[in-house]
Amino acid sequence: MKLVNSCPNCNKEIKIPSFWIGDRIDLAKSKGAEFSQTCKHCYKQFNAHVDDIKAVEDKTVPIIGILTFIPAVALTYILWNYGFVAYASIALPIIATTSARHNQRTKINQFNLLYYDSKRRRA
Repeated sequence: MKLVNSCPNCNKEIKIPSFWIGDRIDLAKSKGAEFSQTCKHCYKQFNAHVDDIKAVEDKTVPIIGILTFIPAVALTYILWNYGFVAYASIALPIIATTSARHNQRTKINQFNLLYYDSKRRRA
């Protein structure tokens, strides 16, 4: 999961470090309800509210899936030549990647659906 905000000056996407952040409450605990951000494109500083941050899909899960799939194909080929039925060695990376993508999608939906300050969202 990658947390992003858009710069009000240049409308470029700004990434927020979010390794241990699961929802907007965790983000508010670590940075505050409103925090200062500097755009890396136009170098302007602005205040961002926690509810303005959006979670989007990070591309590391598919990359890790591809990187684990390649050795799985090689392992399947080696085990097949030794006479083993090696469907599990090729199925495990697929199952793990699918599970990780589902987990990431659930985290993204949870982050984007729950707001920190509900009164601010109604106004």
